[in-house]
Amino acid sequence: MSLKLEMFDADTANPEHGPRGPGHAAGVEVDYDYQAEQWVQDTSQDRPKFVRWELYDAETNTLLAKWERRADKKVVMIERSPAFRGEWAIGVAFP
Repeated sequence: MSLKLEMFDADTANPEHGPRGPGHAAGVEVDYDYQAEQWVQDTSQDRPKFVRWELYDAETNTLLAKWERRADKKVVMIERSPAFRGEWAIGVAFP
């Protein structure tokens, strides 16, 4: 399965947003769920303006997982499909 991790920032007024709508900042293709988890962890540290991450099955466009940055700056998983095979659980915060 090919996966697409979409990343969103707080600048929803940016006219240069990507195909996922306002605030879309970047997207990467990954092969495994754990790679998406690592991208979320890394970009949450490197890109403090990123506020949301969404992982999709690239072939079916099905949402597999969604993470959000909370007001306390920690990132938590807020949605998880049964098809998601990563280890991150809903409500678990990083860092």
